[in-house]
Amino acid sequence: MLSGFLLNQKTKKQIEHYLMKPAQALLITGPNGSGKKTISMYIASKLTIINLEKINEYPYLKIVSKPKDKQEIPIATIRGIISDLRLKPVFAKDRFLARIVFIDGADNLSEEAQNALLKAIEEPPTSTFFILTTPSDSNVLPTIASRTTKLPVLPVSLDDTKKFYSSRFQDSEIESAWRLSQGAVGLMDALLNENQSHPLKIAIDAAKKLLRMNQYERILFMDSYSADKANLGALFDALNRILTALHHAAIESGNSNLTKKLTVSRKLTDTAVKSLDHNSSARLTGLNYVLKLPV
Repeated sequence: MLSGFLLNQKTKKQIEHYLMKPAQALLITGPNGSGKKTISMYIASKLTIINLEKINEYPYLKIVSKPKDKQEIPIATIRGIISDLRLKPVFAKDRFLARIVFIDGADNLSEEAQNALLKAIEEPPTSTFFILTTPSDSNVLPTIASRTTKLPVLPVSLDDTKKFYSSRFQDSEIESAWRLSQGAVGLMDALLNENQSHPLKIAIDAAKKLLRMNQYERILFMDSYSADKANLGALFDALNRILTALHHAAIESGNSNLTKKLTVSRKLTDTAVKSLDHNSSARLTGLNYVLKLPV
């Protein structure tokens, strides 16, 4: 059933188990680039009995994500969905047609929006399924997390990755992408296929560019990049992945001086991410980062 997908075996079994008896509210968790959206669309196709290639054309699938010009998903969007769900479901061919509400990035919902959504999840309308994605269930209200079935997307192993891609790529290319993605399937596929439109691929290219700059160039780069907090967060995520891969390589090669610098760099990146999470100034966070970055 899932033979065409590269998935951690535990994740694959959980998907199959869910589809045997689907709950009306599903929370898919996993790091950025792990393939949460692809899994969501696959599950939606099975719930609606629609071919995966045509699921985006299904009229009763509502996809919600954060607008590019907004800091969060507007409460008005959730209220509009709830209003639409009050309409009677469509009955056809001896069954109600499934209605799917897919919220891509539920962590971008304000607390007010999550509370509004909670009411619909607690008493879901007939044949209506909610699929939410987020990096961690701690990123949504406990009341949301407790009323949803959890489906964690786990990283894939290097061996499984090599088996999946061996006919198309060299082992060295596969291992490089696996290390950089940390086993996150969506990002790994974008790296191997050089998908220049994937947001994490864009962030990784920007992070590589920053690491090649001198400090003055880094300050100018960061000053422009930190104008958008979401972009800066993606950049730090990419930097963390690159620095982790470099750190492991430095340890394996026995380069103690570089290992120490990369240890400091990774800690500095973690501090910057936490600073952003606590709503610190994106510009100041970015500037402080490049001024202290030792590599």
